[in-house]
Amino acid sequence: MKAIELFRTKDAYGAGFVEIVIWQVTQPVPPSEHPYKYRLVYVVNGQRALPT
Repeated sequence: MKAIELFRTKDAYGAGFVEIVIWQVTQPVPPSEHPYKYRLVYVVNGQRALPT
């Protein structure tokens, strides 16, 4: 079974944008014990200012 996208947002913030994506997965992604995978990134001038 593939991951199911539960939430996605991409919003302007300061000099760049913030993107958040949350998926539900069939099995936890180690070392997590929950069934979710997520991405949070803050991008300014095409560069990640906050790593994923």
